[in-house]
Amino acid sequence: MEGSQGGGSEREKSNSSSSTTPVSAVATFWKDFKKASNEEKLVLFNSLLKGYQEEVDKLTKRAKFGENACLNIYQKLYEAPDPYPVLTSIAEDAKLSELESENRKMKVELEEFRTESTYLKNQQATIRRLEERTRQLEQQGLLQSQLQLANEESGHNKSCKY
Repeated sequence: MEGSQGGGSEREKSNSSSSTTPVSAVATFWKDFKKASNEEKLVLFNSLLKGYQEEVDKLTKRAKFGENACLNIYQKLYEAPDPYPVLTSIAEDAKLSELESENRKMKVELEEFRTESTYLKNQQATIRRLEERTRQLEQQGLLQSQLQLANEESGHNKSCKY
């Protein structure tokens, strides 16, 4: 399989160029042979036959070379491992990587939600404390108002008795 890549080997180039040149040489020789007289044909016949035989031999070698090249390529492809498991593994790795990335993002988001939840719980506790304090202050204020009213009434009652 020498030179099966990149434009062909020297052997292929020589086979292809030598197969076209002798064909035209044999064709020229054939034309001359047809024009020749019967006596000359007897002399030229062996040369013509030899030229055709050489051309057939070259074409046979070229065909065998092509067949061997195809067979070598086929054997290499046949012996090559099946790419499907590797491609599947790569696809699974990519999917796993994508899932891991999504998982990391979700963990960050979950932590943000937990922080926000804690903040909101603290706000709710603060609101409850403030509402309780407001109620206490209102009750104190109400008590003070009642005491003040009671004091005023008792003061008013004292002033009315005299």
